[in-house]
Amino acid sequence: PGVRVFSRPVPAEAARLLSPSYGGRDRLAGALSNALRRSAGTGLLNTRTPGLDSAAAAGAAMKAERAFRRLVDRPLRGELPGAVQALLAELPGLRGAAEAAAAETLEAFDHQVVEVLPRDGRYGLRPAVALLEGFIAGGGEAALLRAAHRDLGSALSLLGEPARARRHFLESGDATRARLEAAEEALASDDARAALERIDEALAMARAEGDGRYEGAALRRKAMILGAGGDVPAAEALLIAAARASRAAGDRRGEAEAVEALSHAAADRGEVDRAVTLLGLLCRLQRQRGFAAGEGRALRLAGRLLCEGGHPAAGTVMLFRARAIAEASDPHVEHPLEHYISGFQETLSAEDFARVEAALERDWEQQISVAFAAARCRAPEALDGL
Repeated sequence: PGVRVFSRPVPAEAARLLSPSYGGRDRLAGALSNALRRSAGTGLLNTRTPGLDSAAAAGAAMKAERAFRRLVDRPLRGELPGAVQALLAELPGLRGAAEAAAAETLEAFDHQVVEVLPRDGRYGLRPAVALLEGFIAGGGEAALLRAAHRDLGSALSLLGEPARARRHFLESGDATRARLEAAEEALASDDARAALERIDEALAMARAEGDGRYEGAALRRKAMILGAGGDVPAAEALLIAAARASRAAGDRRGEAEAVEALSHAAADRGEVDRAVTLLGLLCRLQRQRGFAAGEGRALRLAGRLLCEGGHPAAGTVMLFRARAIAEASDPHVEHPLEHYISGFQETLSAEDFARVEAALERDWEQQISVAFAAARCRAPEALDGL
């Protein structure tokens, strides 16, 4: 706690503080590598460079996985900012935006090291892994051992260890999830073809078993790979199918992930109406599942799209709501969001500003209804059936 990684030589102090939580430097290197790769994906998407849509950004992040692994595997004898910028500069499609993408990446990575990794390591997953490993080693009733293998597989999957996770899912009897983890192994080796084969196997198994959660998960992963490969129409069709399957199974998290990806695709094409409508649906899903950070993220993008698309009053309403969520749940984004809002407030006419003030006096649902009406976007309910 309190480590500020990107402002100093990397990350010797982070390694010293976090290694005990992860059981050694090797596991910590893996955790840092995964965190840095995730942060690169976030950074590339947040940069929103002209010509770099979300599918291309996702593809670039996937291709960079091995490079990021090598970067973290040499601890930490250099400066992370320069290394990240140099790595991003090698990726196709950035068009000279490596510096901006590196800044976004490092901001996200700092959040991971300061807040996410300590929680996942010391207070969350690693102790759970140790307990489950001990329980399994001690033997016991078959049903309990299967449950322990399943939970251990889930924890290892979250920690970015698909090979170990796959073995435990097989021990638990969950062959469908084991196939999905095998797909992650293939992706880690840059073998998209093998990954798609494993996903198709998992998809067939999920449908045969009537498991909508796994069907949605398999469809989302397949969409990610096809989108990264440039087949955006096929990826979007899979995402719509994934959202429907997840909804039918009562899996709000899976549905939200599919809707979020669809909203980014619409934003990349400049379809502000559809993107904002999808983001409105996403806000509602995230609020229903109590995920404030996800709701705030959707509002930030919707607000930016509206502000930059000629609807500054409606966009400012959404950004104000996003700021209120950040104040309560995610201070990490509050400061840059404040600057963004201030910039657009200066562009508001007196009439627009009066509309914003009037909207903010209403409750949350009314605020968003006013924002949608002002932007002439459909209400989120219009896409309930996608």
